[in-house]
Amino acid sequence: RIMKFGAPVFHDLVKGLDSKSKRISRDCLTAIAWIGCEVAKSSDELRSSACEILLNKMEQYVHPGFELEERLLACLCIYNYTLGRGKVPIA
Repeated sequence: RIMKFGAPVFHDLVKGLDSKSKRISRDCLTAIAWIGCEVAKSSDELRSSACEILLNKMEQYVHPGFELEERLLACLCIYNYTLGRGKVPIA
């Protein structure tokens, strides 16, 4: 049901990542990773839209200054949201 809303959900989650509260930003990161597992199986349009919105924010969490759990979640997100991007169809 969450994915039916599309891009607005991902924009709101990005706002949550920018929260000054560590708990809110971590909860949003966890939600993005959880949703990413389903997005990886969904349409290319939704995955591409989510990737455009989230990818820049996910990159910041891979930085060594973050906790290991956050870095792992960010790597999982990057993998799930970029899955299949850049594939060249075989003609």
